[in-house]
Amino acid sequence: TYRRDAVLAGEVWRLATGPWVHLSWAHALLNLGGLALVLAMFTPVITPARQGWLLVAIGLATSSCLLLWPRIDWMVGLSGPLHGLFAADALALTARRDARPAGAWWRGPRYGWVLLAGLALKLALELAWRSPVQTGPSGGLGGPVLIEAHWAGTAAGLLVYAGWRAYSAQCAITPQSDGTERK
Repeated sequence: TYRRDAVLAGEVWRLATGPWVHLSWAHALLNLGGLALVLAMFTPVITPARQGWLLVAIGLATSSCLLLWPRIDWMVGLSGPLHGLFAADALALTARRDARPAGAWWRGPRYGWVLLAGLALKLALELAWRSPVQTGPSGGLGGPVLIEAHWAGTAAGLLVYAGWRAYSAQCAITPQSDGTERK
């Protein structure tokens, strides 16, 4: 469980565990369903293995971003990192350059921008409504949805993706023995 006071007291391992602990089985199943949808949507763009590594990095970055919100005392669940994985995958889609101009429109760069715009609209509506989302009469999730985790996850996803792209580009350029660069 991510707990701000514990992390600041030195229990930094909580940055890694927050996204993987859930309040209830319903909470866990909803998050796993969301993960399955994101994996299914973006497997043509990024392999599931690479998405797994991105999700781990985004989970750590999401918990770290939450440290910037002093009023957020604790967080559990994968919804923040899932927002980040969705953002990273959609951004990867915008960078995709298919050789086939008649390819499926939902796998092209324009659709990536549509998905990012949809995510931005969702985040804006959550912020405007500021009401905690619960399912069932007693909140079947086990507690309110932490909107700040969605924002932190999205920011973390964009940052992790940018870092991954910069690292990939740096690794693609290797100096040759004659001093020139090769791609």
